[in-house]
Amino acid sequence: MKELNEKLAEWAFDKEECDLQHPCEGGHYIADDKIFYGSWGLPNFTESIDASFKWLVPKYVSELGTMPYLFSRWLELIERGVEPAPALCLVLEKLIDEGG
Repeated sequence: MKELNEKLAEWAFDKEECDLQHPCEGGHYIADDKIFYGSWGLPNFTESIDASFKWLVPKYVSELGTMPYLFSRWLELIERGVEPAPALCLVLEKLIDEGG
């Protein structure tokens, strides 16, 4: 799930390489006025439904699709027994890869 979390972060946030002002390993991610240094500082989308709704869902809706479509796909996975947070991440990954 770590790879999925990083993939979603790269989609959701602007990633910049490290420099003297922002030393870190693996770059840093910028979202609004917040900076996440390296992948260890990122929100854990696959474990936190709150983080997904704060950062991922608004970007998905504004750029790729609609809430009803996202939620119907999400509920399908939940009904199959997948926990809500990873289910939302898996659906978002699939929709992002498909372009909406």
